[in-house]
Amino acid sequence: MTPKPKRSNNKKKEGRNWNILKSRETGIFLVLLIICVVLALVAPRFLKLTNITNVVRQISVIAIISVGMTLVIVTGGIDLSVGSTVAFAGCISALCLVNDYPIWLCVIVGILLGTIVGLVNGILIVYVKLAPFIATLGTMGIARGLVLAFTRGYPIQPFPKEFELIGRGYIGPLPIPVLIMFVIVIIGHIFLSRTKSGRYIYYIGSNKTAARLSGLNVDGTVLAVYTITGLLAGLASVVLISRLTSAQSNMGSGAELDAIAAVVIGGTSLSGGEGSILGSLIGATLMGVIKNALILLGVNVYWQSVVIGVVIVLAVAVDAFRQGKTNLSWRKTRLRIKSFYKKWIENKRFRYVSLILFLGLIAIVFIAIRSGLFRRKEIEFEEIGVIAPTTMPVQINPEKVFGKQESVSVCDTVLTLLGIEIFSDEKKESDLLVIDIHIVNESGDQIPLNSFDFTIVDGSGKTHTDVAFSETDNPIASHRLNPGDEASGKIAYFVPTGDDEINLIWQPGWCTGVAYIELK
Repeated sequence: MTPKPKRSNNKKKEGRNWNILKSRETGIFLVLLIICVVLALVAPRFLKLTNITNVVRQISVIAIISVGMTLVIVTGGIDLSVGSTVAFAGCISALCLVNDYPIWLCVIVGILLGTIVGLVNGILIVYVKLAPFIATLGTMGIARGLVLAFTRGYPIQPFPKEFELIGRGYIGPLPIPVLIMFVIVIIGHIFLSRTKSGRYIYYIGSNKTAARLSGLNVDGTVLAVYTITGLLAGLASVVLISRLTSAQSNMGSGAELDAIAAVVIGGTSLSGGEGSILGSLIGATLMGVIKNALILLGVNVYWQSVVIGVVIVLAVAVDAFRQGKTNLSWRKTRLRIKSFYKKWIENKRFRYVSLILFLGLIAIVFIAIRSGLFRRKEIEFEEIGVIAPTTMPVQINPEKVFGKQESVSVCDTVLTLLGIEIFSDEKKESDLLVIDIHIVNESGDQIPLNSFDFTIVDGSGKTHTDVAFSETDNPIASHRLNPGDEASGKIAYFVPTGDDEINLIWQPGWCTGVAYIELK
């Protein structure tokens, strides 16, 4: 008797591979790769090591928060308090640091405070029976108000150098924040996809009533999910203040929207029951790359918010299409098009009005593009009332004006300009001004140093912020100078071409001194 040939498993393997290729995460990852390739061709600065390092550091904070947000959204909930939790936990940790408490204790305080906020959210949702939106909206306001009450709006600094290693240090070639992010993502992925508790989270998100009737501890699981989200927000706050080397009351603003956008873009359904941690990581990376692309391409900061909002709406719309929850279909769309065309042919008045509206829309878009409405460098700041970030419109004190050849001393710190370079581009109406600076700390205290201490003011009173991280190979880094230490680096600004009056304002964040240096 001839033995029957064994059934091949190739079809099963092919089907499995096909499912991987059809997954939402794969599609988002391909979009990310395409954007990176296009951005590398359009803006070669994107591939600079300093730019990539800066992007991944920024992504790490949102990615850590997104892990917790994924758990919450998979259960069918939402957490709007994570941004305020970052500010609250970060500022209290910073207050402990400047009062010379041990670094390990300050880190634990930040994580513990975030955990407490998450626990409060869970109690309000599970036991008080508040809707997640209302409960987290309330804690968001409470946490932000407490931050303002404790800090009174002032930045908290400086921190010990050892603490700054958490956000600015490296282990081998990788930044420490990125390593922390990978560890959290791996743990979160294993927890959600490989453990019994993770499966319970999916069950609860799919049908909470059925999960409860099946004997699952729904209340305990939901409480744990919000607590974990608060813990991760507290951890993100520690990483953030360490990277920024200061804590401010407004930090974390908008972090909840960025995290939600990253999670939804990564394939998690807002209705619950579906999603993955790896998808959220890809979504956070895509958001970070898009923001960096807008900066490198010179898009006005106000339009950047519009683009991010459009990305969020499109992500949610795609999710709705994918689940068939929209009232749109190809058949209905085709009928609507036929109905519109018939009305357009038969109704002369409707035809003229629609044609005028269409041509008007084209004219508005054309005028907006030609006038440079979407370009950052051509905005008329005087028309929209933008003033210097230092306070009131800039009024230079003649007694504090220095020449570019002089050594300038403010708060026992000496600044010397080593060189000034101007790079012109005929295609643009602005020049790149690069200033090489050297700073010596002659005071008896440790001082913080960062590029935010410097601002350029042109002849029209318009202020310009530092762009050295994306435009130079040696930007002045944010770090601490001990007594007697020195530091050198570059600051860079886009200034109007042909402007004969350019002044550099040096206003250190650690004291009330200020100096004005005439560059032109």
